[in-house]
Amino acid sequence: MVKPFCLLLGLAKDEYYIIGRVIAVSLVHGGPAPHFFSRHFVEYICGKTDVSPSIEDVTDPDIQNVLQEIQRWIVNPRCASENSRKSISV
Repeated sequence: MVKPFCLLLGLAKDEYYIIGRVIAVSLVHGGPAPHFFSRHFVEYICGKTDVSPSIEDVTDPDIQNVLQEIQRWIVNPRCASENSRKSISV
């Protein structure tokens, strides 16, 4: 998992701006588009407002597990175990 400090350090060094420019130059010159964004994210930033990603679209296994546990609670709150309640912290 990426630590917030690393994200802020990249922001302070203008690394996100530089990467954005590299992607823009690639697109302007007919190069390949980046393929690291999810389909739902691309649809959303292109203006589609009814995007509905699923839990399976989440690539981080820890976050995916938490979302699956929350979904189980929503479907059947009585089946949520005491251990799972303690393991999820928001």
